[in-house]
Amino acid sequence: MALHTTAQNDTIRINNVIVQAKFDKKIFSDEIDTSIINQNAVLRLSDLLKNTNSVFVKSFGDYGISTAAFRGTSATHTQVFWNDVPLNSAMLGQTDFSIIPVFFADKINISAGIKSLSLNSGALGGIINLATVPNFNNKKSIKIFSSASNLLNFNSGINLNFSRKKFSSNTKFYFSNNKNHFKYLNTAILPNEYVKLQNANNRQASFVQQFFFRFNKTTQINTYFWILNSDRNIPPIMSFEGIDRTENQIDTKKICGIKYSKINKNFAIKNNFSVSFSNLFYYLADSIISSPKNNLIVKSNAKSRELNINNVFEINHNLSKNAGLNLSIRSQYSDVQTYDSATYSQNGYKKNRFVNQGSVIFFYNIQNLYIFNATLVEQLENYTLHKTAFSVGISSETAQQKKLFFGFNAGRNVHIPSMNDLYWQPGGNPDLKPEFGISTDVFSGLKSNKKNTSFYLKINIFAQQITDWILWQPTEFHYWTAMNIKQVFSRGFDAKISFFHKGKISYKIITNYALTKSTSQKTYYENDASINKQLIYTPIHTATADIFIFTKNFDFSVSYIFTGKQFTNTANYDLFTLPAYSLVNTSVTKNYKFAKKQTISISLYINNVFNKNYQAILFRPMPGRNAGMKIILYFEE
Repeated sequence: MALHTTAQNDTIRINNVIVQAKFDKKIFSDEIDTSIINQNAVLRLSDLLKNTNSVFVKSFGDYGISTAAFRGTSATHTQVFWNDVPLNSAMLGQTDFSIIPVFFADKINISAGIKSLSLNSGALGGIINLATVPNFNNKKSIKIFSSASNLLNFNSGINLNFSRKKFSSNTKFYFSNNKNHFKYLNTAILPNEYVKLQNANNRQASFVQQFFFRFNKTTQINTYFWILNSDRNIPPIMSFEGIDRTENQIDTKKICGIKYSKINKNFAIKNNFSVSFSNLFYYLADSIISSPKNNLIVKSNAKSRELNINNVFEINHNLSKNAGLNLSIRSQYSDVQTYDSATYSQNGYKKNRFVNQGSVIFFYNIQNLYIFNATLVEQLENYTLHKTAFSVGISSETAQQKKLFFGFNAGRNVHIPSMNDLYWQPGGNPDLKPEFGISTDVFSGLKSNKKNTSFYLKINIFAQQITDWILWQPTEFHYWTAMNIKQVFSRGFDAKISFFHKGKISYKIITNYALTKSTSQKTYYENDASINKQLIYTPIHTATADIFIFTKNFDFSVSYIFTGKQFTNTANYDLFTLPAYSLVNTSVTKNYKFAKKQTISISLYINNVFNKNYQAILFRPMPGRNAGMKIILYFEE
C-alpha cells in the first residue's frame, strides 16, 4: 500500500530523475499528505480539502456545489489549476470542488496568501494546484476504485496506465450516482420534526486521457483531454413553505491542450496551450401554498456558455550557481454568453475579454541556507493596465540540513472582477473596481527526520488588508447587485503538526488548527451595520486531526473535524448564526496481496460517528451517521 511508504508530509517520490534548473516553484507551496489523498481517492476534492488547515470548504453536501476559501477570503479569491490549466470560471470567478475527483491528481499543492503570486496573480486567498506525474517505467497497471454507502451513494473510478521508456498513457474514468437518502431534523419549522430529504439525487461522469512523449532526457510533450458532465437536483431549503419544487443544474466541461517542455542543467522553457468549453443549465420552478401540488411556476430557466483559450509561456534560467530568474507570460481569452428566462423578464449578456499577465521572479540562494525571492507582475485587461502586483520573501524551509526553519513574505496582489460581477442582468456592475490586497505572513517551524520517525511543525501568522472587496448585496429594487466594500482586514494564524513512526505497527498523526478574523473595516455607505463584524460563512476557529495506524494486513484511521460558529448575516445577528460543530469519521481497511504486484483493499467506514445534527450552509441539511464500504483493486505487470 502507498500509505506505508509515506514518511513525512513533504516527501516527494520521483520515478525518473531529470537534471533541471534549480529554480522550483515548490518552494512557494505545501504538498497535501499522500495518506490523506489515498484515503479520499474515490471521493471528490471537496472531501479532501476539509482535512487541511488553511482552506475552508463551504459545502452544500453531496447534492450541491462546494467552494473553498483561504484565510478569511472568498471563493473567488481561490484559484485552481489542473496541470497549469485554470479551472476557475471566467463567468463565476470560482471553482466547484464537488465535481473534481481526487484521483484525477497525483499531487496536490496548496499555496496560501501572497506566496501564491509567484504562481499566478489574482489569488488573494491562495492557489490549489493539481498535477499529474507521468511514468516511463515500461509497466502496465490498472487501479479500480469503488464505494457504496447506506445513503444510496455510489462512486467508481478506473485508472489505466501504460508506459514505455519514451511514451506513457494515462486514462481515468469516474462515475457517481448519489441518491442522498437520509432523514434530518428540520429546525426551521415548528414543531421540529424529522423529514426525508427530497430532490437531492445527482449523477456525474468524468473522463481524462493524457499522453506523454519523451523524445530525450530534456524534451517532453504532453497532450491531455478532460470531459465532465454533472446533473444534479437541488433540494429545497429547510424553511421552504411551498407545496412542491423542482430545481436542477447541469454542468458540462471539456478541456483539451498540449504542453511542451525542454529542461537542461541551467535552462528550461515551457509552453502550455489549452482550450476549455463549459455549459451550464439551471432550472427552477415551484408552487405557492395556495397552488395545487405539481402546479409549478417557472421562476428561472437559465443557460450559459463559456469559452476560454489559455496559453502559458515560461522560461527559467540559472544566472549563476546561487541566482536564478523566471519569466512567464499568461494569456487568457474568455467569451461568455448567458440567457435567463425568469418569471417576469428575460435577461442575459454576451461579453468577451482578453487578459495578459507578465511576471518576473528573481531568487537568490544565500549560502545554501536561505532562499530570497522577488516577484513582479503586470496585468493587462482589454488594454487596461492595473496596478502592479509584487512580492518579496525569504525562506529557509527548503534547506534539508536544518531542523529549524523560518521565513516571511509580503506584497500586493490584484484581483479583477468576474464577468458576472460586471455584466450579470440584473445586478452586474460595470463600474466595479479591482480588488487590491496588501498581505504579509511570517512562518517558523521544526522538522526532524530519523531512521524510523519524522516530525514536522509549522506555524504561520498572516495579515491581509483588501481594498474594494467585491460583495453581492440586496438592493431596494428587490434584486442583488455587486458592490465594492472599501476595506476588509483578515488576520490570524494557522499551525500544523505531523508525526510518523515506522515499525511493525506504523502510525501517523496529523493535526491542524486555524484562527481567522476577517472583518469589514470601512464601507462606502453610511450607518453600515457590518463595520468591525466577522464576514459571513467565515468561522473564527477550525481544526482537524487525523490518526492513521498501519499493520501488515490492516489499516485504521480516525478523522476529527471542528468548525466554529458562522455568521450568516453581515451584522452578525445571533438569530441565524450557525453553531459550531464537530465531526468524527473512522475507517478500517483490510489489505490482501495475491501476488507481488496484485492487491485488493477493502475498507469499512463510518462518517459522523456521533450522529451530529448540523448545517454547513443555513437551512441546508447534512447527513447524520452514515456508513459504507470502499474497494480498491490494483494490478501491475
